[in-house]
Amino acid sequence: MSKVNQSSGYKQTSFQAWESSINTSYNLKKMILELLSELEDGATDEELERILGTEKSRSARPTRYNLRNKGLVRDSGRRRATESGREAIVWEITPKDEVDQQRELLAASDVYAQIRAKLKKLNLEELNIFNRMIDAMLSEPYESNQ
Repeated sequence: MSKVNQSSGYKQTSFQAWESSINTSYNLKKMILELLSELEDGATDEELERILGTEKSRSARPTRYNLRNKGLVRDSGRRRATESGREAIVWEITPKDEVDQQRELLAASDVYAQIRAKLKKLNLEELNIFNRMIDAMLSEPYESNQ
């Protein structure tokens, strides 16, 4: 088999795997959103895994995390014990009128997290100063420029 054929075969199977993961991810996002919209008391990540049957793959948590980053689900402010006895965040659907506001807040905190990650890689003396500035900015109430 030539290099071209090997390469194209690899790319084809990689593309098929990627395509399959996109469909699976989309379906899992949809199931999590539907489930949280039906549950009055929300759900912890552990509860989502158990209800959706994803305990082995542990795919509900990263998917829920993605939904949180999009502002579609949020921390309810409540905590519930897991099977191990530890307290866990109870997640709920973000009300439609708050989704845009939630997205703005998450986008701002994501920028600070990216800056902090890049500064840690620099390992400079000024890092402590930058970290204190970022901490001060995060502790201030967020005000939209709009």
